[in-house]
Amino acid sequence: MADKMRVACLYRVSTKKQVDQDDIPMQKRACREFANKQEWEIVREYSEKGISGYKISMEDRDEFQRVMKDAKKGLFDVLLVFMFDRIGRQDIESLYYSEILIKMGIKIWSAKEGELSLKSFQDRIMASIKFGGAREESEKISIRVSEKHEQMAKDGYYRGGTPPYGYSHVKSGEVNKKGKELLKLERDINESAIVSEIFNLVYEFGYGANRIAKHLNDKKVPTRNGGGWSTATLNTILKNPIYKGYMAYGKRSAKSGSSINQSRDNWITPDTPDEELVIVSAEVWDKVQEMRTKRNPENVSKKKELVNPTKSPLLLTGLTRCGHCGAAISTTYNYKSWTLADGTVQKKRLPKYRCSGKALNATNCDGQTIYSQEKIEGIVLKQVNIYLDKLKQVDLTSHIEKRKKANEKEIVSKLKQLQKQIEEYYQELSVLNNEIPKALMGKSAFKPELLNSLIEQKNQEISTMNVEITALEKIEREVNEQTRSIEMIQKHIPVWSDVFENALFEKKKMMLQSLIEKVVIFKDRIRVQFKPQFEEIMKLRKQMSGESATLAV
Repeated sequence: MADKMRVACLYRVSTKKQVDQDDIPMQKRACREFANKQEWEIVREYSEKGISGYKISMEDRDEFQRVMKDAKKGLFDVLLVFMFDRIGRQDIESLYYSEILIKMGIKIWSAKEGELSLKSFQDRIMASIKFGGAREESEKISIRVSEKHEQMAKDGYYRGGTPPYGYSHVKSGEVNKKGKELLKLERDINESAIVSEIFNLVYEFGYGANRIAKHLNDKKVPTRNGGGWSTATLNTILKNPIYKGYMAYGKRSAKSGSSINQSRDNWITPDTPDEELVIVSAEVWDKVQEMRTKRNPENVSKKKELVNPTKSPLLLTGLTRCGHCGAAISTTYNYKSWTLADGTVQKKRLPKYRCSGKALNATNCDGQTIYSQEKIEGIVLKQVNIYLDKLKQVDLTSHIEKRKKANEKEIVSKLKQLQKQIEEYYQELSVLNNEIPKALMGKSAFKPELLNSLIEQKNQEISTMNVEITALEKIEREVNEQTRSIEMIQKHIPVWSDVFENALFEKKKMMLQSLIEKVVIFKDRIRVQFKPQFEEIMKLRKQMSGESATLAV
């Protein structure tokens, strides 16, 4: 096995204000991470503070001259910088010294711009552009600022700005390079209580942002600026991971002059939460995201998800389907009127279950159009109570532990194998990419056409494996969510009936939604389909064999 490439890293900050007046730690970290990915070994690090790459000649930069002397001694194979302008900003002088280093056999790399090549006239033109600063300086500052913020987000540091709702600024006791005391976030007692209520309204009662806004405004709960609550403000709060202790960077991205929302998969977050910032448990926050995703209009329109509308006066709306045509069963109303002895006419509006397919002539349904609320809900609740009684007889603790061990063995271990394998693929791809310059000069065992084919094949293998990893990670999340549901049911089974009986109507809906997958209604019977994780538990009960989950209407 060949020896690792020996790397010397050069870091430099000028007298200009850069990020937080000292971005050398940022440059150092980026270069170290880059070298680690390349499996290089860092053997030297040089730092220049307050040295202008434009005003000061390279021959007057003591640290850079150390780089040149050590290069002549053969102490390293690669000179690595964060960006090429860290070498210098005077194009002719920077090109001159770079050419000397390359002739010594030193490769020059940037952690952000790749390898510096001076083989052709076009290469020299591009290098001149990089050193001369023909690119807008703001672009480079933007890259450095972005890198700094990403690293701060990974480390869980507060990056400044207006504190999110629920938090306030307090002095941290630390000072920056200018001697100014830095601020940090602290939970605000009053606002954090409102944040808890906002998440609870979704988690416990299934409220959407519109309904939460109305609820808070009706209670005259003021916003921070004293105004009313809006849907947009609540959507921002409900998707911010800071409330479970994770400060995130990259939630939005500016492209083509406009700012767009980024997928949560692209957010930069620390590995562990800051417990001092936690307002909402991770379990509640994650569940709220899942519920809101299911309510996404795109998912609803494509019938990917059944949604439980909490505004309906029916307990099971959103969970019900017609057993005859498969259409959703929705809410409708019948009106009953009668006349009192004094001649006054009284009217009453009665909610009913309605097959939308038959009512709208959208399906060839041979079932009923209207179903009684009392009859449907009475049968379903009876089935739920029978089901819960049977669940009580199963050792859920043992079952939960078995699920966790099976998940660890079958999914987590497989993920580790795939991660290890994809790392090997990336290493192989790196080797192939390193052959490109040799192939172009006719010094490689691979012909350019063959090398290009191998690189494409390796990229395809990496792409395929990334898809497989993503799919397996989704399964892992689903299994974990199911296990948490079982743990929640285990906790609530002993008191389920009492809690359900005394719960608010919206809470009852959410309790049923956590247990029931679907209710299929026929003219003469109802089939209650419980969540897969609970059906799995029922299989453990040998005495359940042959029992039916269907009751007559």
